[in-house]
Amino acid sequence: MANSLKDFLNISFLNFINISSDTFPFLFIITLYTIMVIAINYFTSKDKPILSKHPNKIKTTYKQRNFEEKVISFCECLKLNLKAIDNEVNWNDSYFVPLEAEVEIK
Repeated sequence: MANSLKDFLNISFLNFINISSDTFPFLFIITLYTIMVIAINYFTSKDKPILSKHPNKIKTTYKQRNFEEKVISFCECLKLNLKAIDNEVNWNDSYFVPLEAEVEIK
């Protein structure tokens, strides 16, 4: 009896608002999801607005690297690039003949 009454109430409610019983679960889930998103946004945006100031200063949070660290980083990057080029080209001195030349400067 309880199942038939429940089915009757569901069918009569769905007929009242002109929704088929196939699309009702989908609409219910979408409605529930929308309510949850609105609630989460409402309660989380109350504490900290998006455009509020950051509690820490940028200079203390992100310290500037000194010149030596930048040079070391650049050299490491350059070494990796040269190694990659060397692997791509596969250079070998056995393919070449030594060249001897004399130059006169006037």
